[in-house]
Amino acid sequence: MAESSHGGTIQLRGVREAGLGGIDLRIPLRRLVCLAGSAGAGAQLLAERVLLGESRRRYLLSLSPFERERMGGIGTQAAVDGIDGLPPAQPLPPKVASDATVASHLHLAGDLTRVLRLRSRVTCGHCAGPCLSFHEEDVMRLVDERFADESILVVAPMTLAAEAIPGVVGELERAGFRRLRVDGQVVRIDALDPGASWTTDQVLQVVVDRLSPSGRTRSRLGEAVRTARAVAGGRTLLVTEAEHAWVDSRRACVDCGLACQEPDWDRIARGDASTTTVHVDGMPVGDLAGNLCLGDLAELTAGGREAEAQRLCRAGVVCEELSLDHLPLWRRLVDLSHGERLLLGIAAARVTGLAGVLHVVLSPPSALDEPSRRLVCSGLRSLVEEGASVVVLDGGEETHEWADDVIHIGEMAEPERLSPSQVSDSGVSEAEQLVIEPPAAGDVPVPAGRIVLPLSRFVAVGGPTGAGKSQLLRRIREGLSGAGRDLPRVQAPAVRRVIDLTTLERRSDSLLVETFGVSRDLARLFADAPAAREGGLGTDHFLLEKPGGRCAACEGQGMIRHALDLVEDVEVTCSRCEGRRFRDEVLATTAHGVTIAETFAMTVAEAEAHFGRERRVKEKLNEAVRCGLGGRRLDTRHHDLEEVERLLARLTRQQASVRRGDLVLMDRPLAGCDAASVAMVTNALHRLVASGASVLATDSTGRLTKTSQAGTIVICDLPHPAHASVS
Repeated sequence: MAESSHGGTIQLRGVREAGLGGIDLRIPLRRLVCLAGSAGAGAQLLAERVLLGESRRRYLLSLSPFERERMGGIGTQAAVDGIDGLPPAQPLPPKVASDATVASHLHLAGDLTRVLRLRSRVTCGHCAGPCLSFHEEDVMRLVDERFADESILVVAPMTLAAEAIPGVVGELERAGFRRLRVDGQVVRIDALDPGASWTTDQVLQVVVDRLSPSGRTRSRLGEAVRTARAVAGGRTLLVTEAEHAWVDSRRACVDCGLACQEPDWDRIARGDASTTTVHVDGMPVGDLAGNLCLGDLAELTAGGREAEAQRLCRAGVVCEELSLDHLPLWRRLVDLSHGERLLLGIAAARVTGLAGVLHVVLSPPSALDEPSRRLVCSGLRSLVEEGASVVVLDGGEETHEWADDVIHIGEMAEPERLSPSQVSDSGVSEAEQLVIEPPAAGDVPVPAGRIVLPLSRFVAVGGPTGAGKSQLLRRIREGLSGAGRDLPRVQAPAVRRVIDLTTLERRSDSLLVETFGVSRDLARLFADAPAAREGGLGTDHFLLEKPGGRCAACEGQGMIRHALDLVEDVEVTCSRCEGRRFRDEVLATTAHGVTIAETFAMTVAEAEAHFGRERRVKEKLNEAVRCGLGGRRLDTRHHDLEEVERLLARLTRQQASVRRGDLVLMDRPLAGCDAASVAMVTNALHRLVASGASVLATDSTGRLTKTSQAGTIVICDLPHPAHASVS
């Protein structure tokens, strides 16, 4: 492998994740590197658990203990002897919230809000005049521009009730104010006509100062404005012979003085606020912002020198290069195609401009159409040219053409194929064999006669429908248990236990946490809490199958079922425990800051992170996450799971308990599974074998072999004897 021209390399030593067997690996930095490997080969777990997982763990180690606890702990160290040269890493595209938009993903919302605020013109709904707010310096600038050669009256407009006016005027006179402006004329207070109206629309205009061009100074003008605002609550009116201007401290119309509510700029920028009084280039800003696309950013910010405008312009240019200019700023990411989300992630990484970051692309570009794939690969190369490092998880040759380096992890090869008669000659010792002898004459026949299968391996029993695959599993199970007399003889001295996952069923009201086998571990954890010891609560009080601590009304179900004769049964939340399943004294106990009910309400992934420092709990929940069950809540009932999820939950439980000498039997484990489920099931089975178990599964379609590495699976194809019954 070529060294990075910048001399940086990630050195991985003794990687044992995903059964990689302690391999050493070098990944050059500041290059575009492809990790290629078949499903289950370990390439994905290498990227996720070693590169991304260790980078995150090292970041958390730099935080305070309180922050680590708040973020779920530092997690478990990857199974690797050493890692050198690992930079900060992030997935591409990164995980985002369900309500994330294009603008928020690119970090444009704040900049767009500030740019629109600077570029917008707010107009009065009454007279269409400009609505502005004035700082003292803004008032000085307005006077210099509009009233440079004119005398100015600085007026404090006070809005008063009619009955309060005489008293206020007296107070003003005692405070030293001598003049009012009445009907456009300046009148001395001591010369006012008691019978005349002194206000206009109940506004008493108090003259604070009269400034001529020759005697006007900035300090005197500033003092007059401050006095007027103090008297009139922030309002100020400048009057000349020909015109006037309202220069309030809060936004108001300059022409008529009507107060304007400050626009909600955040909502306006999102296009959520309907307004006809805020315009940019003659267009209502709400309509403009709501219809803005990424391609409009360059035009919107043209000529802008502000940092916000320059960042928006940069984002527009990058998105145009990636053909994303058609995307509306406020479109939700969940509404984008997979290719658009990947391209947008690349754009966000380029706009951020963080050099030295390792971007790990978990979505293979080879799954995209040719134009999108070229855009993605070109964008990834641009990231490398700008100083970043990129690792792409992709086995497609189309992507490899763009890569600087391709690292193959567990390359796919033809699996070992053995006929039943060949297995005994395959070099497997008799102690490591499972031998099925044909029955005596007159008994039920065994498919293919005498069969010898290797143990401590993953054996897929293939063959056409009717070859007797299911019969074979049943006879192995019954033969090893010694049930019945008219059975074939089964010899397997190395087998200590048979785990039959074809018939293993749990009651339908059991919870996922019980199926995993983690409920007792959690119960011990809560029983060790100080509050539990003080209250005399033991492990059984935190187990739903025991009556000690569960709610007596619903027996720990959280729901009460009412069986009805003529319509469907009705389930209602238990009124005694309010669906929390346990008695109040049990719920008063906390471990790691949560109660047992709050723990059951967590998803598997949340619980794994929360109890990351509890080894037994962590290991079992981690296996469940690897089986694709991380999004399920721990209190999910068994019958609420899909069939493949039930199978994966069973495999999760077995992973924690299997040992060498265990024989796991499965009949058509991939029936009805999609491609992703096939990968999860087969990977889980490979992990059982890695733990020392023997796995024997029937497979009519060959899908088991397509997702397996060379040397990890033995295929035993049964013939189709004329006398075999259909399996």
